[in-house]
Amino acid sequence: MISTSGMPTSTCRPTDCASPPTRFPIVRSLDLADRVPLVAAYWRTNLTMRQIGPLFGVSHSAAHRVIDTLSPLLALAPVRRRRVEQIAIVDGTLIPTRDHRLAAPSKNYRYSTNLQIAIDAHTRLVVALCDPQPGNRNDTIAYRSSQVDQKLAGRPVMADDAYRGNPEVIIPYRKPTDGSELPDWKKDLNRQHRTVRAQVEHALARMKTFKILRDYRRRHHIGRHRFRHRPPPRHHPARVTLAPLTGNAITELREILSAVADGHSG
Repeated sequence: MISTSGMPTSTCRPTDCASPPTRFPIVRSLDLADRVPLVAAYWRTNLTMRQIGPLFGVSHSAAHRVIDTLSPLLALAPVRRRRVEQIAIVDGTLIPTRDHRLAAPSKNYRYSTNLQIAIDAHTRLVVALCDPQPGNRNDTIAYRSSQVDQKLAGRPVMADDAYRGNPEVIIPYRKPTDGSELPDWKKDLNRQHRTVRAQVEHALARMKTFKILRDYRRRHHIGRHRFRHRPPPRHHPARVTLAPLTGNAITELREILSAVADGHSG
């Protein structure tokens, strides 16, 4: 075919002449031995779905389905029976959250949520965790609005002086309003109080090693259940048999178990 300018033109359409794009095979399903490290790696690194999917050889949509389905099943079930002499330590931490429907500007100049966490003073394990609150709420208000006080009812609870206004919480002695010094016995009790209460700060530091708690990108109603236990859906069996671990799964699980062991030993 000749154009009006006298130059030959092609009769094929652009879609016919263009070379087909190169497509790589994508695995749309993973074994359980690979799904568990995927979820753990997502929590630890906070990569996007398009970044973590190719690391495990799946599409970003498959990685999204694995994380949404398996994350609630990996959360530990809450202990129903606790020791009578158990002492709880509660503290709040700010988690940067991009969903502004729940987050609010906080003292770190970012949109954050206030997450109240209570640990056992003996084992340093988390015993209570509730829904996050807006980041502009102080700890004494978030302690009641998140209903952590109801979960810790009937047992001694220790916290810092930011929890004033909650008479059931054991806080350190404050200086008198006249500016006089505290007596020596009160100073000794405050020193012991700080020593015990430092355990919750260590627990929060270990939790923040999971980078998902440093910049939470997902919706707030998903974050409410991210680190809380939910019963498995009906189409998922309550008891799951692990497949033999090979390759990258063993390496990932070893790193996760070593990190957990280091956290408990610390």
